[in-house]
Amino acid sequence: MCHPSIARNMNFPAPIAVLGFLTAIAGLILSFVTALTLLFLGKAQWARRLGALVGAGAIMYLGLLFGGFRTDPAGPFSPACE
Repeated sequence: MCHPSIARNMNFPAPIAVLGFLTAIAGLILSFVTALTLLFLGKAQWARRLGALVGAGAIMYLGLLFGGFRTDPAGPFSPACE
């Protein structure tokens, strides 16, 4: 039997997490389109700056994602409630 107290790291509602993920994907697509537009306008330096900013954000996101797995005492492959 699965009790709510057994579930770990469930203090963030799933629909809000999905909305945040979709917003991050939309921001990534928008920044890609903006970088292409800047390149076509001849502003290569701004496109490089935008690429560096997006890359830093992606590294931070992945660091937080995998850092959460490392700090979970059950590990990333914890058994599911059955």
